[in-house]
Amino acid sequence: MNILHTADWHIGAELNTVSLDPDFIQFRNWLVHDCIPNHQIEILLISGDIFDKANPSSSSRVLYYETLRMLLSSGLKQVILTGGNHDSPLTLNAPADLLKLLSIKVTGGVPENLQELLFVYPQDSPQVAILSVPFLRDGDIRQALAGESSASREESVQQGIQQFFHQAGELALPLKLSGIPVIAMGHLFATGAQTSDSERSIQVGNLGGVEESAFPAEYFDFVALGHIHRPQWVGKSGRIRYSGSPIALSYSEREQQKIVIKLRIVNAQIIPEEISVPQFRRLIRIQGSYAEVQQKLNEINHTLNLPALVELRVEEANYDPAILRDMATWIEIETQNRSDIRITRHHFQVVADLVANNTTHQEMKRLEEWKPIEVFETLLSDKNVGEEVKAGLRQTFLELLETVQEAEV
Repeated sequence: MNILHTADWHIGAELNTVSLDPDFIQFRNWLVHDCIPNHQIEILLISGDIFDKANPSSSSRVLYYETLRMLLSSGLKQVILTGGNHDSPLTLNAPADLLKLLSIKVTGGVPENLQELLFVYPQDSPQVAILSVPFLRDGDIRQALAGESSASREESVQQGIQQFFHQAGELALPLKLSGIPVIAMGHLFATGAQTSDSERSIQVGNLGGVEESAFPAEYFDFVALGHIHRPQWVGKSGRIRYSGSPIALSYSEREQQKIVIKLRIVNAQIIPEEISVPQFRRLIRIQGSYAEVQQKLNEINHTLNLPALVELRVEEANYDPAILRDMATWIEIETQNRSDIRITRHHFQVVADLVANNTTHQEMKRLEEWKPIEVFETLLSDKNVGEEVKAGLRQTFLELLETVQEAEV
């Protein structure tokens, strides 16, 4: 039996206001027409963040259902998808009963009956057990206490996640003891995982990261994780894996080889294997003086399916309004004349005496390009507050940020 693990599709995502729907469609078509049939995949696991926004647009919903329809015609026997921190449990769960009839199991949020997390395939002669654990929100794993400190909250979140996975593991333990391999899906931050620029803060700014011990081998043969967009192993056991996002969602991911994970079950053993996702477009970051940036852009020869997305970082010794004016005109001309690239973002940076004075460069960018934590960190630096006070303020801000993000869902 062959199972495929992927995660973090982020349908509806944008990169600097440029829609990444074409990127997802290219991946979707490769998955349906190439990967699944060629590797004889029977079950597809999608570990959270199906959508990029809790309230996806109508076009994103159309793309989602169109993808499910195509997956049903690809030869798959079963699709299992779970909600992530970007997903609304209500949105995902609304058609769950109907999709179940089509062999698509949806776990948007934690169900009242945890037994519903467990899926056995095939039903008549089980070869694998899968626990479809979605993103765990505060209310799923702990009871908030008035006046609790940030440290105690962090500890209770970590303990709550670990206890939940142990509880879920107990559901499948009889099957595991009978020799049937168990796979757990999850959407969370694991301690030590390397992040990219595109992950949203999770459990108070990633402070709720759990250790490898949360997924003991006595319960789980393999843990298929989502949330971190860089593909990687967790710990040293060789059982816990982030598949990463199948498309690049930020410029920090421009050098990553995107993958999906094939899980071969042979003699009740799970053998993971990486499958490389083809590159459909390049993300390019060009840095240097205005003249250097112009030259490097002219040298780009992009021949992939989708136009390259380009970020420009112009560095000059002094602030020069004339260069800014020339840049705007030049970028407009390049945008009109070239179909193989699209400039999505540009900065003008003053780097005078950067090395001699060891000062931080001044970077000019639009407010919408800043992340909330970046704005707050800049404010802290401007106020010259002490490190101890800064740490407390940062923790409070991250808690407020998480509350706002939870309200969006």
